Amino acid sequence: MRKSFEVLDVTSLEIPLRSKIILVEAIGRDTLAIESLTSLINRTAMEHSITTGTFIKSQLLPYILNDVEASLTKEVNTYYRLINRSFSINENTLLGRSVINAMHDLTFGNGFYDLTLIGISILLKQSSIRTSRSWCPVCFYEAEELGNPIYEKLIWSLSCVTTCLIHNCYLCTECLHCKTELKYLNTSSRVGYCDNCFRWLGEESTPINSTDINWQHWVQENLDFLLCNQTFINENLDSIRIVEQIGLIFQQLRKSKISKKQLADIMGYNRCTLFEWMRGAHGIALESLLLLSYCVGISVEHLLFSDMSKLVISNVKQAPESVRGGKRDTTIKTTIAARGEFLQKIISRNDYPPPKLGDIAKELGYKSNESLRGFFPVECKIIGERHKEFRAKQSVENNISLRSKVRQEIIECYKEGYYPSKRRLEDRLGQRGLFMNSKFNELRKEVFIEFGIQPR
Repeated sequence: MRKSFEVLDVTSLEIPLRSKIILVEAIGRDTLAIESLTSLINRTAMEHSITTGTFIKSQLLPYILNDVEASLTKEVNTYYRLINRSFSINENTLLGRSVINAMHDLTFGNGFYDLTLIGISILLKQSSIRTSRSWCPVCFYEAEELGNPIYEKLIWSLSCVTTCLIHNCYLCTECLHCKTELKYLNTSSRVGYCDNCFRWLGEESTPINSTDINWQHWVQENLDFLLCNQTFINENLDSIRIVEQIGLIFQQLRKSKISKKQLADIMGYNRCTLFEWMRGAHGIALESLLLLSYCVGISVEHLLFSDMSKLVISNVKQAPESVRGGKRDTTIKTTIAARGEFLQKIISRNDYPPPKLGDIAKELGYKSNESLRGFFPVECKIIGERHKEFRAKQSVENNISLRSKVRQEIIECYKEGYYPSKRRLEDRLGQRGLFMNSKFNELRKEVFIEFGIQPR
């Protein structure tokens, strides 16, 4: 008996495009607490249970290189350049734009530009951006306690932001434990943890003085406008308008019989700097713009976009001592011989822990290690190598201690009748993401074999 079957259409079905990675939603959009792009990259890597270094190599690099047959040398160089210059991802740079495009193509998400400072790049100078991470330890601590996502705010990457106004504490700029400055992205970086000693960065902090609070309130109130209106600012603000508006400010000050010299003294700047702003010969940086607006009592929004001819400036406010600008005497008072003797004393004392060369350079009045090394190469080499050896030894000791704790927690779980899963061990140790490190994965396997624990 012959049966008839329905004719099926065997043409291939069109499968919609799917993103290569999960889209992790940025925190704090349209607010001053918006997350930075580098923080989102770290959280995206953690969401996929891989290290940031692996995420950069396997996902971001192929898009950034934009060349399937790129040489290994080019790939390695780009990888380390991305890590060493990861601070520039949050600003208007070729690297930053490449990362934004890569994240868009990988996730099909939008709005990554909002997680950077591209919209206000006309107000940013090289000194406006921190080259290493800063964070509020109390924000981290509270987020962990409440079970909220831990993330880094975009404003923390600006050098003019030094405090958290929610908790009235200074931002940290180095690890609380090993005193290391942390890159925005690193091979094993994680939000809330040090990528050198892998310890938790959340902690209570001390309150700051009232002068700093008043200044920081002004700074962050104005940054609220700038960051939440980046598209408008990018489309409507140019260097010509900035020069015109500053010129009108000086005109109104002149009507109130306040000279440029008086304003320069109040701000702590050299008078020539103010003339350069007027001529447009030297663009005004974000920090200087905030200080100018603070001293004349006009918000940045009104200073840049209002009709200054209708405003009356009756008096000006003294700049806070902590941010007074260019007229400070920064010359080094000691002689070269005295500096050499100081370095010799440090070497002969052989302090433990050995001091960082950068701290010694600052104590002597130098702005960089290289300036000091130019005069005292031998002494600087000795001091630098001592600190490097100390750091290496400390890293080994921390690693040994942590391995011992991991082993002990696995044994304790086994004795208590609990399966020592990665998440359980991380929670007990207070070290989220610990097993992203292959060394600790291997250690876990070794202990499993030793005690006959069957992996699940």
